[in-house]
Amino acid sequence: MLSGARAKKRLKKRILLLLILLGFLLAWSVLTFLILYIQDTVVIGHYNGNLPKDKHNFTQVIGDGMDGHDALDVITMMRGLIDHQVYFSIEELDTNNYSPIDGWGEKGRSVTMNMTEEIESLKTFGINQFNLFVSDRVFVRRSLPDMRRRECRSIQYRVDLPSTSIIIVFHNEAFSTLLRSVNSIISRSPSHLLKEIIIVDDFSKRAFLRSPLEDELAVLSTRVPIKVIRSKERIGLIRARMIGANHASGDVLTFLDSHIECTEGWLEPMLARIKEDRKNVPCPIIDVINDNTFAYQKGIEQFRGGFNWNLQFRWYSMPSDMIHARVGDHTQPIQSPTMAGGLFSMDRRYFEELGAYDPGMDIWGGENLEMSFRIWQCGGRVEIVPCSHVGHIFRKSSPHDFPGRTSGSILNANLMRVAEVWMDEWKWLFYKTAPQALKMRDSIDVSERIELRKKLRCKSFK
Repeated sequence: MLSGARAKKRLKKRILLLLILLGFLLAWSVLTFLILYIQDTVVIGHYNGNLPKDKHNFTQVIGDGMDGHDALDVITMMRGLIDHQVYFSIEELDTNNYSPIDGWGEKGRSVTMNMTEEIESLKTFGINQFNLFVSDRVFVRRSLPDMRRRECRSIQYRVDLPSTSIIIVFHNEAFSTLLRSVNSIISRSPSHLLKEIIIVDDFSKRAFLRSPLEDELAVLSTRVPIKVIRSKERIGLIRARMIGANHASGDVLTFLDSHIECTEGWLEPMLARIKEDRKNVPCPIIDVINDNTFAYQKGIEQFRGGFNWNLQFRWYSMPSDMIHARVGDHTQPIQSPTMAGGLFSMDRRYFEELGAYDPGMDIWGGENLEMSFRIWQCGGRVEIVPCSHVGHIFRKSSPHDFPGRTSGSILNANLMRVAEVWMDEWKWLFYKTAPQALKMRDSIDVSERIELRKKLRCKSFK
């Protein structure tokens, strides 16, 4: 009897341990899935290479004689057909269909379309790789929620903050997204801090980006000086930003993409960090503007920039000690190993002293990592400022070509420059993943940037 009771007790104990183990494994699996899901769906960062083909979740809408599944099947079929449309007529590309509908997208809300509108929107999605149909019906001065924490809203900033020149580069940008970007900057920034807005046109071909755009900007320039600089050939983001920087006169350079929306109070905390130390390079929390519905979604404050050995920018969660240290004050800046690159501010003279952008880099790709490595190794700091929120449309593929060369060859050449100049012996980890970049070592001269590193007395990559 006693022996049998002990056996039953041992069995119960084993079953309990097994259940605990199964519960732990289930919890671990769910947590891992959530982390991977977040990192896969919130691919936040300056577009940096070929990303997977975009996929969209469409609202199931009941149409005449159809149930929701039938409607979704039609939309999916249309998307499959339109996904293969690479070429658009000149008339399609040059047409400006900006015609806002009252209430669409207001307060950052998602736009819900009926089936007819869904199908219509797919026809032009490939032009900019976001829902142009919706963007053209959302007011360029739409309202947005205040994304800041309560603590951020109560901060009183110094009255002697530096002025800034905003630099925006665009190439064949949509009329509505470009104007929405500029309007959000002007309406949500203290005018005395905006020295100017410099807009650099990287050889766009759209007719509406000439006189129609200039007419709109002329009206806005009565509030803030706006300069439009037009390149006579395609030079790419990196060189276009350098042109903008060369024309800037503000104390601080603030680089923004051409499909963003600034929220209330975004600018002051960025400039305050530079006022405290000119070697601080602040970046905002990057919120997500949905590429299909244009819903404004708050970014994740617990992420900071990193990279993998392919030299691709990635977001990683802060380590637990950093998270715990911030419990008492969530307004403090977050030190970030790298920046996404699309949105940041930098003291203008410090930008020049540090070597601006690498002039040997072409179009775009890798410049954000090069800038990040250089800042950290040469005595500066890259920071994410939680009290600053700027929304960005994240496209799942780029609508732009790489003139004269393939995207792969340009990206490999740019990243090879990053590795050779800044990564010391760690560059071989990159070359193991990028043999094509290794083949370029002997044909690309990086001696000027190596001399710059010596002149600045920069530290090792380690």
